[in-house]
Amino acid sequence: MPNRQHPLTYGECQALKGLAILGIVLHNFCHYLPHAALENEFSFSQARTLQFFHLLSNVTHAPVNVFSFLGHYGVPIFLFCTGYGLVMKYEQSDSLVPVPRFLFSHYCKLLWLMLPGLVITLSAIALYAHKFLVTWSGFLLQATLLINFHPDAVTIIKPGPYWYFGFVMQIYLFYRLLIYRRHWCWIIFWIVVCWLVQVLQQPDGSMLEWIRHNFVMGILPLSMGVVCGRQVKTISLSAMVWVMIALVSLCGVVAFNLHFQLWLWCPVLVIAGAVAFVKCLGQRVIRPFHFLGTLSSALFVMHPLARVFTVYHAQTANPYVWLLIYLILSLALALLYRLLLKRMPHNCNIV
Repeated sequence: MPNRQHPLTYGECQALKGLAILGIVLHNFCHYLPHAALENEFSFSQARTLQFFHLLSNVTHAPVNVFSFLGHYGVPIFLFCTGYGLVMKYEQSDSLVPVPRFLFSHYCKLLWLMLPGLVITLSAIALYAHKFLVTWSGFLLQATLLINFHPDAVTIIKPGPYWYFGFVMQIYLFYRLLIYRRHWCWIIFWIVVCWLVQVLQQPDGSMLEWIRHNFVMGILPLSMGVVCGRQVKTISLSAMVWVMIALVSLCGVVAFNLHFQLWLWCPVLVIAGAVAFVKCLGQRVIRPFHFLGTLSSALFVMHPLARVFTVYHAQTANPYVWLLIYLILSLALALLYRLLLKRMPHNCNIV
């Protein structure tokens, strides 16, 4: 991983992952609560942003609405870390990584990480809620990381967070075939192409929602990570400057959610703000985020299971009590799942 000549240390990369997974875990719980603000993740509606502003007037439920509306931006932070990590791992030496070996290793890694957790979660839901979330064909598509290509992927991916595994496999494919060790002009070209593909769609249409379940949504944050790993050197700024960057970026993300064109570029501000936030943390404060980062893969796989046992209670009781229970249960399940992975033949971690 990066040394002092690079803009991010290993600990800062892990803290970024920790911040990302915390946002995702909180989002995937809070947006199921009654009257929670609906996010602009796969499609865009200005009405959702205005509703978010309106709901913030209720101070009691403001944190829930912030997590619900903004927590999904953990995904572009993850993708930034993925791009940065790929450069550190595969572009720091002269040796080339063969395409088949690269794709096969990452495909197996994602399958080994996802499949046990998917089976455990689906089985628990069937026993606890007495319902089967997927058909055998849906399970087969999910288990082979092909489900994102299905025309009805938006509705058949169950549990919802597992859409990310097929998505990130596409990201690996895109990186190795189209931008690995290529000139930065190719990165700009593909960013523009992916922007055009999205901007030509209806902002709140089903086609845009399907497109963004696939690699198109991830190319901008991935490319930012790749460029950062290749081009950016150590950045020395005072803690106060980093704090200002983080605050301005946060305000910008909310403002960008008022217009479709600007919304498509939100990942730029999200990543700038996340990096600035991590940079301004002291050694003691950064440790919890670092810990979450080391646990991020297992947390991503197991938090849908923790949600099953908690979110329905939170809809009729104190949401913050059940949110705390959900977080504790998610951590416990993730720790157990990490132990399980260590006993398996392959040790799996999302880059």
